[in-house]
Amino acid sequence: MYRKDLISKELQKIAQAMAKILGLKQEGKFEEAHDLIQQTLSDELELKNINFDTITVKDFELLLKQKSLSDKQLDYISQMLFESAHPFREEDAGIINRLHLVLEVFNLLETEHHVQLLENFGKRDMIDNFLNNNQYE
Repeated sequence: MYRKDLISKELQKIAQAMAKILGLKQEGKFEEAHDLIQQTLSDELELKNINFDTITVKDFELLLKQKSLSDKQLDYISQMLFESAHPFREEDAGIINRLHLVLEVFNLLETEHHVQLLENFGKRDMIDNFLNNNQYE
Protein backbone atom coordinates (compact mmCIF):
# COMPACT_ATOMS: atom_id res chain seq x y z
CA MET A 1 0.00 0.00 0.00
CA TYR A 2 2.84 2.37 0.85
CA ARG A 3 4.50 1.76 -2.54
CA LYS A 4 1.24 2.45 -4.36
CA ASP A 5 0.84 5.76 -2.47
CA LEU A 6 4.42 6.71 -3.29
CA ILE A 7 3.91 5.99 -7.00
CA SER A 8 0.65 7.96 -6.97
CA LYS A 9 2.45 10.94 -5.41
CA GLU A 10 5.22 10.73 -8.01
CA LEU A 11 2.71 10.61 -10.86
CA GLN A 12 0.86 13.59 -9.40
CA LYS A 13 4.11 15.60 -9.31
CA ILE A 14 4.77 14.70 -12.95
CA ALA A 15 1.22 15.67 -13.94
CA GLN A 16 1.70 19.04 -12.24
CA ALA A 17 5.00 19.55 -14.04
CA MET A 18 3.30 18.68 -17.35
CA ALA A 19 0.57 21.25 -16.70
CA LYS A 20 3.21 23.87 -15.93
CA ILE A 21 5.12 22.97 -19.11
CA LEU A 22 2.01 23.39 -21.24
CA GLY A 23 1.31 26.71 -19.55
CA LEU A 24 4.84 27.94 -20.21
CA LYS A 25 4.59 26.94 -23.86
CA GLN A 26 1.25 28.71 -24.17
CA GLU A 27 2.88 31.87 -22.80
CA GLY A 28 5.64 31.54 -25.39
CA LYS A 29 8.28 30.63 -22.79
CA PHE A 30 9.69 27.73 -24.79
CA GLU A 31 13.16 27.77 -23.23
CA GLU A 32 11.72 27.59 -19.70
CA ALA A 33 9.37 24.80 -20.78
CA HIS A 34 12.25 22.87 -22.33
CA ASP A 35 14.33 23.26 -19.14
CA LEU A 36 11.44 21.99 -17.01
CA ILE A 37 10.98 19.03 -19.35
CA GLN A 38 14.67 18.12 -18.98
CA GLN A 39 14.52 18.54 -15.20
CA THR A 40 11.36 16.43 -14.87
CA LEU A 41 12.70 13.65 -17.09
CA SER A 42 15.91 13.64 -15.05
CA ASP A 43 14.56 14.03 -11.52
CA GLU A 44 11.09 12.52 -11.51
CA LEU A 45 11.46 9.84 -14.17
CA GLU A 46 15.12 9.06 -13.41
CA LEU A 47 16.32 9.59 -16.98
CA LYS A 48 19.51 11.38 -15.99
CA ASN A 49 22.38 12.33 -18.28
CA ILE A 50 20.57 11.28 -21.45
CA ASN A 51 20.91 13.33 -24.59
CA PHE A 52 17.50 12.80 -26.19
CA ASP A 53 18.76 14.47 -29.35
CA THR A 54 21.34 11.75 -30.01
CA ILE A 55 20.49 8.54 -28.13
CA THR A 56 19.55 5.75 -30.51
CA VAL A 57 16.05 4.35 -30.45
CA LYS A 58 17.42 0.90 -29.61
CA ASP A 59 19.49 2.19 -26.67
CA PHE A 60 16.51 4.18 -25.42
CA GLU A 61 14.27 1.12 -25.65
CA LEU A 62 16.77 -0.96 -23.65
CA LEU A 63 17.07 1.77 -21.04
CA LEU A 64 13.30 1.99 -20.60
CA LYS A 65 12.94 -1.78 -20.34
CA GLN A 66 15.69 -1.93 -17.70
CA LYS A 67 13.88 0.63 -15.58
CA SER A 68 10.64 -1.41 -15.55
CA LEU A 69 8.50 1.70 -15.78
CA SER A 70 4.73 1.63 -15.46
CA ASP A 71 2.48 2.45 -18.38
CA LYS A 72 1.65 5.82 -16.79
CA GLN A 73 5.34 6.67 -16.41
CA LEU A 74 5.95 5.73 -20.04
CA ASP A 75 3.02 7.86 -21.12
CA TYR A 76 4.46 10.85 -19.27
CA ILE A 77 7.82 10.25 -20.93
CA SER A 78 6.15 10.24 -24.34
CA GLN A 79 4.26 13.44 -23.49
CA MET A 80 7.41 15.19 -22.26
CA LEU A 81 9.42 14.20 -25.32
CA PHE A 82 6.58 15.16 -27.65
CA GLU A 83 6.30 18.59 -26.03
CA SER A 84 10.07 19.04 -26.18
CA ALA A 85 9.88 18.55 -29.96
CA HIS A 86 6.69 20.50 -30.65
CA PRO A 87 6.34 22.67 -32.69
CA PHE A 88 8.27 20.53 -35.16
CA ARG A 89 11.06 22.21 -37.12
CA GLU A 90 12.65 20.32 -39.96
CA GLU A 91 16.04 22.01 -39.56
CA ASP A 92 16.52 20.58 -36.06
CA ALA A 93 17.93 17.03 -36.15
CA GLY A 94 17.46 16.70 -32.39
CA ILE A 95 13.72 17.11 -32.80
CA ILE A 96 13.70 14.35 -35.41
CA ASN A 97 15.44 12.00 -32.98
CA ARG A 98 13.07 12.89 -30.13
CA LEU A 99 10.09 12.18 -32.37
CA HIS A 100 11.48 8.73 -33.11
CA LEU A 101 11.84 8.20 -29.34
CA VAL A 102 8.20 9.20 -28.83
CA LEU A 103 7.13 6.63 -31.43
CA GLU A 104 9.20 4.00 -29.63
CA VAL A 105 7.52 4.77 -26.31
CA PHE A 106 4.13 4.48 -28.03
CA ASN A 107 5.22 1.07 -29.37
CA LEU A 108 6.31 -0.05 -25.89
CA LEU A 109 2.99 1.06 -24.43
CA GLU A 110 1.13 -0.94 -27.04
CA THR A 111 3.27 -4.09 -27.15
CA GLU A 112 4.54 -4.43 -23.58
CA HIS A 113 1.68 -2.86 -21.61
CA HIS A 114 -1.20 -3.40 -24.06
CA VAL A 115 -2.22 0.25 -23.67
CA GLN A 116 -3.52 2.31 -26.56
CA LEU A 117 -4.45 5.90 -25.87
CA LEU A 118 -6.61 7.87 -28.28
CA GLU A 119 -4.48 10.98 -27.72
CA ASN A 120 -1.39 9.03 -28.79
CA PHE A 121 -3.01 8.03 -32.08
CA GLY A 122 -3.38 11.70 -32.96
CA LYS A 123 0.20 12.43 -31.94
CA ARG A 124 1.45 9.42 -33.91
CA ASP A 125 -0.34 10.73 -37.01
CA MET A 126 1.20 14.20 -36.55
CA ILE A 127 4.67 12.69 -36.16
CA ASP A 128 4.26 10.29 -39.09
CA ASN A 129 3.02 13.09 -41.34
CA PHE A 130 5.92 15.33 -40.38
CA LEU A 131 8.54 12.60 -40.80
CA ASN A 132 7.08 11.34 -44.08
CA ASN A 133 6.59 14.80 -45.57
CA ASN A 134 10.14 15.70 -44.72
CA GLN A 135 11.43 12.19 -45.49
CA TYR A 136 13.14 11.64 -42.13
CA GLU A 137 13.26 7.99 -41.21
